Amino acid sequence: MNMSVAEKLTQILDGSNDYLSFETAIFLHGLAPEPPHIIRIVTNSRRRDRDIENHRIEFVYHKSDRPARTTALQYNGISLRTATICQALVDVLADMHLQPSRQITATWFWSLPFNASELVKLAEETSVAAHKRALFWSLWSGRTGVQQVVPPKISRTPVYIFPDEKTDQLWEGLLQVFYPAWLHEFDPGDYASVFFRRSIRSRLAGNEKIPTVYRFHEGRKIAVIQR
Repeated sequence: MNMSVAEKLTQILDGSNDYLSFETAIFLHGLAPEPPHIIRIVTNSRRRDRDIENHRIEFVYHKSDRPARTTALQYNGISLRTATICQALVDVLADMHLQPSRQITATWFWSLPFNASELVKLAEETSVAAHKRALFWSLWSGRTGVQQVVPPKISRTPVYIFPDEKTDQLWEGLLQVFYPAWLHEFDPGDYASVFFRRSIRSRLAGNEKIPTVYRFHEGRKIAVIQR
């Protein structure tokens, strides 16, 4: 991302509460090697997408009552209003159709330096789905325990960790979520991969229910298998 793009982003953000988020925020926090082609800006007004040089600028509408934690980050001497790491992740959890690949999303929740309690709180203030996903990822990555973040009562509305996932799904009754079976074998590419091969149930501290595998064929659930 060159200087002229950053300068134009400053002009777009000026005089508003809009902020850079999603993959762009991860890059600006120094946690990704390259800027994304699509630069996403969260806004509570209606704005038209546009192109700036070799980048596509997309505006993501959020209601004004949603959390919007931001910080001013310097990019080559230019100040850009940017989501905090937790806010960028919550935006991804709430707008899953805008997520990067599933593998990148999983790697983010394993490796990025976020505070699990802050993530869960922001997500709870955003939506039921975002809250449950934040709980799942915080527990799955081993950053916290059930007693620290899971409330005594939780909505029984089922939530998919990846809404469009077509592979085998497992059911986690504690959080009332479906998650893809491949997360049991997900390898983040470092020494910590051994921990992913532990049952997710062990991370959920005391929930001993055997997960249910939902098999899908051409997008339709065709069988239920107990492991």
